[in-house]
Order: sequence, then C-alpha cells, then structure tokens
Amino acid sequence: MQIKRVLVTYKTSIYQKYVLDQKDPIYTKLLAQKHSATKRFQKAHENHIKSIATIKDVLSARKIQYKVQPRSRSFDENNFDLIVTVGGDGTFLDASQHISQKTIVGVNSNPRDSIGRFCAITASQFVDFLEQLEAGQTKLIKIARLKADLNGELLKPILNDILICNRNPVVTSRYIIQKGHKKEEQKSSGIWVSTAAGSTAAVRGAGGVVLSLQDPRFQYVVREPYYQPDAVPTMISSVLDPAQSLVIHSQMREGSLFLDGSHRRKEFRFGSKLKITGKGPVLQTWNLT
Repeated sequence: MQIKRVLVTYKTSIYQKYVLDQKDPIYTKLLAQKHSATKRFQKAHENHIKSIATIKDVLSARKIQYKVQPRSRSFDENNFDLIVTVGGDGTFLDASQHISQKTIVGVNSNPRDSIGRFCAITASQFVDFLEQLEAGQTKLIKIARLKADLNGELLKPILNDILICNRNPVVTSRYIIQKGHKKEEQKSSGIWVSTAAGSTAAVRGAGGVVLSLQDPRFQYVVREPYYQPDAVPTMISSVLDPAQSLVIHSQMREGSLFLDGSHRRKEFRFGSKLKITGKGPVLQTWNLT
C-alpha cells in the first residue's frame, strides 16, 4: 500500500483546553494547589504533545504529506490514503464516522494511564506500522458497524454503541421495542445497542455478552427495566444477526440518542422511529487482538 497523504486527527487535552487556552480559574487554582484530582493532567498533556510530534517527524522523514487537525473537525477521507488518530478511543470513534473505505489506525498518546480499545499502537511504534503497511505486511482487519435510520434519515455508521434514553438520565425512558414481528411497550433507564467491537464497553456492564471482535452480530440490553405485576417485560436483551432489525418507537417528550459517546446526540422525541441493523459499512483498521 502506497502512502502519499495522511490525516492526523487528535484530541485536545484537558490541560490544553482548560488551563492553557481557557485559563479556567477552577483548574488553575487546583493545579496551583497540587490537588490530587489534577495529578496527571500536565504529564498526560506532555505525553500527548510528544506523540503528535513523533508522528509528524516520522511522516516528514519519509516525505509523506500530512495534515493535522483536531478531532472536532470533519474531513473527506478521499483526500487521504491513511487516517491516524492520536489520543484515545474517543478520538478514534469521532474519526471513524467519516470513514467508509480508507484505513484508520489509532495511536494511544498516553499509554501509561490510558487503555484504548481501538488504539493499536503507540507513537514509538508508528514507524514500524508504516513500514509494514507499505510492504503489505500489516494485519488489517474489518470490523462490523451499525446502520441506523432515524425517521428516514440514514445516520453516520456507529462503531461502538448507541444509547437510547431520556435526555435527563433520571427521567424514565418510555418506548416501544420491536424485533421482527414482536413488539413490547417498556419503561426503563434506556437501551444499549452495541456492535461486537463495543461489547466490552458499557453494554457489558449492563449485562450484555462479550462477542469476538470480528463477529458481525450486534446486541441490545435494556437498562434497569421497570417491572409491574400486569406488564412484566420479556424483551430485555438479545444478540441479533446483522440482517435482523431492531426498531425503537419513542414515547418520550425529550428522548435522545447518543451515538458512539457523548459528542454525537440526536433528538428522539415522541413518535420518532429508529431502525438499527448490523449492516453498516465495515471499518478497516490495524489488528486489535
């Protein structure tokens, strides 16, 4: 694989955002006091900056053109041969929504304190990764993603999970859940819908099952279902084949969908319909196993 142009997309560290840029008085005061809550801020920031610099040096040494931008900006994957994320899983997830064909690799910029499920390498391993990629020796894999349709609008693919709930987390989530011809009206704290890649995250804590990374199936788990004598919920969790569909009909005045984390939120108000399958475009990345 020939690499001519690379996009490097990175997170903005807490230290950079709240101390250096915004000069937030709470953060600066606690840092001056050497408060335990701020113990790792500055060191994590330094490691992050060094990681970005290392990647830029490697690309420059190999005469590869590159563009560096924060993860909050969108991009056209067709302008690049490779997308590199620097940070943690959140940065990887943000970038993945813009990718349908190109290869993406996640670089963990602070491996001492951060465990990135999707971040396969560190900055020091980046040069070896590039050499293997160009020589065709990399172990690239394809990961299944969710395809979600909201009221006829096709959403960007979901790599990790979807949380369906009320906008206010203490308010009961009300909805009708449908799998095939079976429907059920429920009350709960919400629903997690997860890919195999996301099965080790929140859905696992909610009682879901861990699936192997390249399993094309997906699953849902109802969070804290509400039980009442005359309406005991039966559709609590299930693992579905990719072609199967899960349909959720909102009965919430202020329902929300959180797609791959907190940055992507969609309103899911009363009467809205969400259809989910496991037939989203696969994502090609470095072997994460």
